[in-house]
Amino acid sequence: MTNRTLSFEDILYGVGHGRMQSVGHMGVVPLVDEGDAEDDYFEAPNLRVGNRNYGNVDLDHQGNGPTIVPPGAGWVVRQSAQDHAIGSGVLMRGGEHRNIDTAFCIEESQGGYISQGDHDMLVLPAAMRTQALAMRNEREFGKLWESIRQFNRSCGVSQSGGHLVYFLRQFEKELDEFVAEFELVPRQVGAIILIGGRVVGIERAPTVAFWERLWVPLVRVCYGSMAIQAAKLASGRRRQPCAAHCTCWSARSTCMRGSIVSIPRARVPNPILSGRSTGSSSLI
Repeated sequence: MTNRTLSFEDILYGVGHGRMQSVGHMGVVPLVDEGDAEDDYFEAPNLRVGNRNYGNVDLDHQGNGPTIVPPGAGWVVRQSAQDHAIGSGVLMRGGEHRNIDTAFCIEESQGGYISQGDHDMLVLPAAMRTQALAMRNEREFGKLWESIRQFNRSCGVSQSGGHLVYFLRQFEKELDEFVAEFELVPRQVGAIILIGGRVVGIERAPTVAFWERLWVPLVRVCYGSMAIQAAKLASGRRRQPCAAHCTCWSARSTCMRGSIVSIPRARVPNPILSGRSTGSSSLI
């Protein structure tokens, strides 16, 4: 597989768009398969996860076909164990076991190892995902703690320390509401995500089933965290209508009610649509 930087035309090849859905400061434009967008070569991730050392994660893919573990994947477990995440994406064959020795802890002072099991996957908050990707080759399990501390402070988390779980606990209700209120649409394979009317991410998966598996980790923590940060920044501003004709009272500078984002039809023949990342846009 040839490495190259993908253009937006590559990412949007073969897809159309649905109508924007908006909740608070976040808007989502579904990307839907128009007939030739799916790549059935890849299966959705079906992982058993654990570790035996800090800064390591053992991944076991239970599917028969290849899959891609997304950049910034993490596991916050209910055990007395230190939560971990990875920086880069991981391409895995069916039934493959992989040890990632460049993983990092996302729970600073909690000890213990994760027992191998079917643990729910999240995707790191967008504010940390880029930093995690930049440090993906560093073997230092505490490398993200300062970023977590800064992120928690920016969200007004009451507890201090490099513990992502503090944010997840304090804003559990708000994060769950994002999952409940944003709906998947038929044939959806991706989404354009906006915060305060500005595009902050374009996410694309190989298949509908793959996207259904990744949607909750992306909307709940990765981009839901950005919406929470935006709400905190806007909370002190004078609230006013977006425009004279709009009944949506908001501190946003751009109203997202009923908006449709124009997506140009790509003219790129047969692009490889999986396993690439370009800044705030990623192909899972």
